[in-house]
Amino acid sequence: LYREMARSAGVHIYYEGNDPTYINSRLLGIHMQSGTAREIAFPLRQPVRLEELFDGVEVQVENGICRLPHEAGVTKLYLLKQSSSET
Repeated sequence: LYREMARSAGVHIYYEGNDPTYINSRLLGIHMQSGTAREIAFPLRQPVRLEELFDGVEVQVENGICRLPHEAGVTKLYLLKQSSSET
């Protein structure tokens, strides 16, 4: 209900799933409750990457979309960084 209210008010929806998720301008935190793939949509125009702060794995964000590696019962914390092609 709240997600649909936010969407109708013009709020960008980063994630359509039900996993606990935290997103701000620099960090993305997600607790993956099941083993299904997670797709995150960023309102970004420039290429960026996500660096997982616990294990160092990097995920590219292409066209504002990324698919996160997933494992049931795992919490991930990603730092949003400029893509290496930007430097």
